[in-house]
Amino acid sequence: FESSIGSSDILRVNVRSVHAASASQLHDGKLWPENPSRSRLLFAPTGRMLRKGELYFSDAYVIFPSLQGGITDRFSMGGGATIVPGISLSDQIFYITPKVGLYASPNVNVAAGVLFAQPGTAVDVAHGGIAYGVATFGGDDASVTTGAGLAFAAGSFSGDPLIMVGGERRVSRTISLVSENYFVASSDTHVLGSAGIRFLSEHIAVDFALAGVSGESTIIPYVSFIYKW
Repeated sequence: FESSIGSSDILRVNVRSVHAASASQLHDGKLWPENPSRSRLLFAPTGRMLRKGELYFSDAYVIFPSLQGGITDRFSMGGGATIVPGISLSDQIFYITPKVGLYASPNVNVAAGVLFAQPGTAVDVAHGGIAYGVATFGGDDASVTTGAGLAFAAGSFSGDPLIMVGGERRVSRTISLVSENYFVASSDTHVLGSAGIRFLSEHIAVDFALAGVSGESTIIPYVSFIYKW
């Protein structure tokens, strides 16, 4: 191996694996690890897919854990359940998150998916969720994501589409800025906006963000992390 400090020899038998890095990961001669949370913003998915065999565990607010895995390069499946203290397993909310990649290129990625949730027996609410389509424009270090979704309950769609606009800008090897914003189409209701900071390492991403509704003074903190294999 040739490097800035000279040459070194390593026996092939001692090499466990070799991974190719894209040229876009090199910054001033230093290799930035790939963003382990590249397939999602704070909460919403991006148009990028997990690759076959990739797996990550995520958790928001401690009580919303989930697993997501790449079945193929174009299909991923995930799921989880709330772990609210003090209530029984049957009263927790269970959810699954299948996602299909529709188009993939270095700077444009399009996907569609469903967030399906089954409330616990303690609440008299039918199962439901949101079906969505999402597109991400840009590279791994700077991108804009737009999406639209329709809510459904008991098999029937209802309401106006929910529009999401967000983005991510990586500013250093270990820090990225993230924003995620929602509004309802054909409506003059307020916008739910958020902005935060993401701390990155090779396998872990930790998000700290603030969210609020336009015209309201209440600010809600958001905390989550993922670990990716």
